[in-house]
Amino acid sequence: MVNFCLYILAELAIAACDLAEVLGMAIGIHLLTGIPLLWGTVITVFDTFLFLLLQRYGIRKMEAFIIALVAIIGLSFLVEIILAKPPVVAVAKGFIPFALDDG
Repeated sequence: MVNFCLYILAELAIAACDLAEVLGMAIGIHLLTGIPLLWGTVITVFDTFLFLLLQRYGIRKMEAFIIALVAIIGLSFLVEIILAKPPVVAVAKGFIPFALDDG
């Protein structure tokens, strides 16, 4: 009986986490694009089913898809940096570590 109660509580915790992820992504899509929350939720659910579908075809296909998504994000950042035209010297200085002052 205790195991069954713990199982139910674990399932409720999983459902709560999934709900938070779906709503968080829907809100993020709304903030970035202005798409209504309902459509953001539909996109999120579609995205979840897409990952489940890719998992059926093997882990390599899913890994390739995730790598493609990360590459798209990286290229988007690169394009944004090129469009923003920041001072190159200031950007390079940001990569140099320095000691923090004790204040």
